[in-house]
Order: sequence, then C-alpha cells, then structure tokens
Amino acid sequence: MMSPLEELWYGNLSPQEQFLEGNKEYIKLLKAMGDKRDSLEKQLTSGQKQALAEYDDTTADLMTLSEAEAFRYGFTLGTLIMIDILK
Repeated sequence: MMSPLEELWYGNLSPQEQFLEGNKEYIKLLKAMGDKRDSLEKQLTSGQKQALAEYDDTTADLMTLSEAEAFRYGFTLGTLIMIDILK
C-alpha cells in the first residue's frame, strides 16, 4: 500500500477534484454556468466566440494557479500546525 504522499506523487490523488465530489451545490452551479455560457455563445459572432474562447483559456489558467497556491498554502499551514503540536 502506498503512502498518501506516494499516491499524490503518482497522480492517484487529485485534491482539486476530490473535495468537490458529491458537492450538490458545486454541481448545480457548474451546470448553470455551462448552460448560460452555451446560451451566450449562440448569440455571438465568430470573432466574439474567439474572444470568449481566449477569455475561457485565461480564466482556466488563473484558476489553475489559484488552486495550486491554495493547495500549497493549505499544505504549509497543516505542516506548521503539526510542528506546533509536536513542540
């Protein structure tokens, strides 16, 4: 059996996805966002669709950085709490 760190290293743990599994509010909002985006896209010209796609890419990049930073901070904070407890 692998340790949690090994599971994380080998990609078997995906913290950014697992904490939302089964979260009904998240699933509802994600569906609503997708429906609204689809509705909006149907009204756009091809140039506007391209601009929206570029916006989506930029938003995804920003979210990836934000999630990675939140994970790093949470891991660091947890480690600091463990060190304090062990003192």
